[in-house]
Amino acid sequence: MKPLARWTIGPVEPIGYEILKHSVIKFGEVYPEFDRVVCFNNIDKPDIDCDLINQHDFELQFQPSSPDEDYSLRSGGMKGSGWKLAPPRLRIESHELWIDNDIVILERMPEIDQWIQKQTSIISEGLGQHYGSFKSLMGDIKMCAGFFGLPPKFDFESKISELQKDKELDELGGFDEQGLVAYIVSQIDGFITVPKETLKIVEDHHEFPSEKKKGYHFVGANRKNWHRGWKSFLEL
Repeated sequence: MKPLARWTIGPVEPIGYEILKHSVIKFGEVYPEFDRVVCFNNIDKPDIDCDLINQHDFELQFQPSSPDEDYSLRSGGMKGSGWKLAPPRLRIESHELWIDNDIVILERMPEIDQWIQKQTSIISEGLGQHYGSFKSLMGDIKMCAGFFGLPPKFDFESKISELQKDKELDELGGFDEQGLVAYIVSQIDGFITVPKETLKIVEDHHEFPSEKKKGYHFVGANRKNWHRGWKSFLEL
């Protein structure tokens, strides 16, 4: 059974959609052994050459935010990011990788290659400790749930339900989704972290790195009509 890479796209600015298309195409070139699927919600069916899944066909573990909610009213981490977890597994028989629509991977990463050979999880390193309601569970580790993966046979849905019940959460606000994912991933023995110098986080106010990286995460591009990092990337 092939490993699976999955993306989620909802109502975003045009740059977010542009990055997604670039991401899906490039990942297929770099990792041809993966199948690819784009999950979409609250938008028309995307024009992308891969498998597509409408997330409205699945029950959500958490209440999503309204599709017409003003981005400016959302706290960090986007209130509606729980969509990424619907459904919890698309291919439980294999390794399954979640990639945010604003991430582009240009070269093979040793961490991904190690992960698909093992029965463990993977997640990218973050800039800070942004975990919402789950901060008390995380200690001083820094993780970013924009990129994470799970091993075959791992029952993600049950883990989500357990934490939802413990925290009495009906929706994922702020950085709750990141905290939930980071906690679950970090509880799996031997989990692998992709360092931020390999998968570089580039926010709009950051200078674009002078040295080429294996991947870039253009944080904030979904909510902007212009992003300095993405513009610099296109000029490479």
